[in-house]
Amino acid sequence: MKKEHSNGLSRNLVGAIVLVLGIAAAFALFYSSNVRRITRQNENYIADIALQRADLIEDLFRENLAYIDSAAIVLETEFENQEIDAAKLNVPDESDIDATELAQVADILRIYEERFAFDYLRFIDLYGRDYTTGEKVIAANVSEREYFRKGMQGQSGMTYILDSKVTSERQIGFYSPVRQNGEIAGLVVGFYGEAFIGKLLSVSLFDYDCDVLLCDRDGNIIYNTGKDGAGLTNFLEGLDTLEVNWGSKYPSSVSSWRNNWPQISTYFKYPQELRRLIYTTNQIENFNRQLRKVTKTRTIFPSDDALFKLLYLATTDITEKWTGRDRDWGKVLSQLCIYFDDRIEPGDLE
Repeated sequence: MKKEHSNGLSRNLVGAIVLVLGIAAAFALFYSSNVRRITRQNENYIADIALQRADLIEDLFRENLAYIDSAAIVLETEFENQEIDAAKLNVPDESDIDATELAQVADILRIYEERFAFDYLRFIDLYGRDYTTGEKVIAANVSEREYFRKGMQGQSGMTYILDSKVTSERQIGFYSPVRQNGEIAGLVVGFYGEAFIGKLLSVSLFDYDCDVLLCDRDGNIIYNTGKDGAGLTNFLEGLDTLEVNWGSKYPSSVSSWRNNWPQISTYFKYPQELRRLIYTTNQIENFNRQLRKVTKTRTIFPSDDALFKLLYLATTDITEKWTGRDRDWGKVLSQLCIYFDDRIEPGDLE
């Protein structure tokens, strides 16, 4: 009797242990699955925040390109109204420039530096001399800068400076040629300083300030809001440090950046309208859902051809309903024709 009682206790104990182990295993599985789910959600959330910030920055840059073109026109008009002869500025020897001309240029820049949104507004003559609003009107020579060479060719655009010769800080600039009598007489350049760039890149997640990097297509770091990696000059080199510190926690994100940087950098060369089409998969998912709706009601197909015919007929019915146009389709079409002018024309999409 005692032996049977002892065996019963043993069986109960084993059962209790198995039950506890089962509960522990289920909890561990649930916890692990939940951690992975939360990690994926956080990664997607961070990616969405980064994309939204990128779109915001791109909109701002586009606006400033329009501003600098307007500033070039204003400067051309002011030169004409003030009877400033750009030829008198564009002389090889700086000492030969008339002091009155210098003062007038500085006054014009000072007025419009306050009216436009830029931190600094500069005029650069044909010899690369940088005219500022400071006491020393000609503060530096920037003839070796790439934006100067492009501007002299009649181009407008954006540039960044890692070592400003005037303020010794990092700057983002927008430039446009200034013409007089139909000829290029110099450039007008609007710059934003580090304080503005830092504010532009300021991002908080879960009440924590994020370290945000602004990079060019080659991974060169234009600005870093954080203290970590302050000496880092290239984002791709910094991936090694990132992988050591965060690779175990966010392996998919780190490997994605490292393995797909050529594709990621190419993605950002397109304007916002095209990027939205690239990353948005709603139309594709909707199309696949309608194809599944047709096939799931049939469990057996006599041949592959029967399946292909059904999908073909379903596709024909689905595409007949595609009569609407995507948001901002006019802009999208224009951008497609610009980037793929050898492959597409407006008439192809009408």
